[in-house]
Amino acid sequence: MAPQTTKFPKLGPGVLRFGETASAREFSARLSSVKYSPTIKDEDPVPLLDGSEFVPSGEISGELSGTFYQDFDKNGLVAWTYAHADEIMPYTFVPNNAEQMTLKGKVKIKPVAIGGEVKKENTTDFTFNTVGGLPEISYGPLPA
Repeated sequence: MAPQTTKFPKLGPGVLRFGETASAREFSARLSSVKYSPTIKDEDPVPLLDGSEFVPSGEISGELSGTFYQDFDKNGLVAWTYAHADEIMPYTFVPNNAEQMTLKGKVKIKPVAIGGEVKKENTTDFTFNTVGGLPEISYGPLPA
């Protein structure tokens, strides 16, 4: 029997945008990496008088993080993170257009570091904490 070959999809080409559809801010063209990472904080069991234990529900959270190439103009991504610092904003993340997986949720925007090595094209890392639990994940035609 011939060995089965499995194709593993790559990240990209895809989409990462923040904000409402009409005024969304596109990050895709400057990203060199991006990922969504869920976190579930489990609570410790609470002993009960009858000898059993009650296990409270865990807290679900996560973060959307990545790296993008810096720009220094007033309409660039770096300036955008400062203009929208501490705002809760919807996001759409499509890891690979061909796979048609779409994640939608909300994040809290944090300003990013500015600068780096002189005479180099610098990148900056971002980490935006999610708000409201896990993202909605859908499959099918990509969002406009």
